Amino acid sequence: MSSAEDEDVHVGGVGRPSVSLTDRATRKVHFHNFSELSTTELVMSPQFSCLGYDWKLRIHPGGDGGASDGFCSVFLCNCTNRSIEVEFTFIVKISSVPSFTMTGGTHLLPPKSNLGFKDFAPRTFLLNNLKEGTLTIEVNIRTTKQHIPTVVPPNPTLSNLINELGNEDTSDVEFTVVGVSGNGSNRQKRNKAKRHTFHAHHFVLRLNAPALADMCTSGDSNTVEIANVDPDAFKHMLTYCYGGKISNEGLSSKAKEIIEVADRFGVVNLKLEAEAAYIKNTELTVDNVRDELLLADAMNLALLKEYVIDYIAENGEDVLAKVSFEDLPSNLLKDLLAATSRITASLRNAGKGGSPNPQDKFTLMRVWQLRSCLLEKGLCADGSRETMIARLKDDEDNAEGEEKE
Repeated sequence: MSSAEDEDVHVGGVGRPSVSLTDRATRKVHFHNFSELSTTELVMSPQFSCLGYDWKLRIHPGGDGGASDGFCSVFLCNCTNRSIEVEFTFIVKISSVPSFTMTGGTHLLPPKSNLGFKDFAPRTFLLNNLKEGTLTIEVNIRTTKQHIPTVVPPNPTLSNLINELGNEDTSDVEFTVVGVSGNGSNRQKRNKAKRHTFHAHHFVLRLNAPALADMCTSGDSNTVEIANVDPDAFKHMLTYCYGGKISNEGLSSKAKEIIEVADRFGVVNLKLEAEAAYIKNTELTVDNVRDELLLADAMNLALLKEYVIDYIAENGEDVLAKVSFEDLPSNLLKDLLAATSRITASLRNAGKGGSPNPQDKFTLMRVWQLRSCLLEKGLCADGSRETMIARLKDDEDNAEGEEKE
């Protein structure tokens, strides 16, 4: 390709930028009255165009930050909103040969960024090679690969699926959700509560809410009535099943209700996400610690249970003085004792400076660690501590058995 040298660039003068689509271009940038330029400020050339891009040359007569004493700094600036891969060279013609040359190699130059040299040349050297007071820097730019911006639309499958939620024409199952409202018997409460109708697709529920899918059959003309469920939480659950994301506000305001509906219909990941949101927005006190412990046990919320037990361990005196544990389920008392044992064992191991017994590695893990291990192995991360530990141990035993075979 031919070299483009038809226009020079003058700092302080007037130049008309031109556009070149060759793979190599040269521009001469003239800094007039160079000796009078401030050594404490940068000087930017007018914008010039070549290779289909806009450029500027920036010089620091006294050096950029980090430059060696007495050196000038020079940078080539990409002023276009596109990246380009370039090889660039700065040349200063001097009376002796060869010319003074600095080559920057090949680099990817993102939009609005620059490349160059902090230690381009000693200022005294440049001052001694001025022509009629002008410093001329020849800029050679060669492009090896232009990065043309592209717009690639995302896969529409997920958005299409979300848009199908509630579509009466394509849905094959229908639910009527009845919340609980007012006083009186359960039947009276249901009669007073507002009824909400939801249309869905059985194959989506089969994949993501198996317990809900078991309550209906594809194409069944009968409406399935679901009682004692918060309609908003049910809607959030369906949105999640269709690949949608529940807003932080939605999770925070309906976390407990979402936990209940997700647990009831087998949407495990949503249950764990809502549990995390519930913990984040729940401040434990001696007044509510008992209720939260009972909720954690009833909904099988291992992370919430650990959160509560940690609070009890840290505030033991206040809790024992103000909270009654007399009629708690026996399994919760066992959990409290087990947690105390884990904390004691952990402290003992830390005090000895040793590592825990390999047989105890899962027992001493926090709930989030157990869940991480399960998810890494592709196993279900729901359930109590004991259930999760049993899954991990079974997985290890199975792996050992396969190795022996």
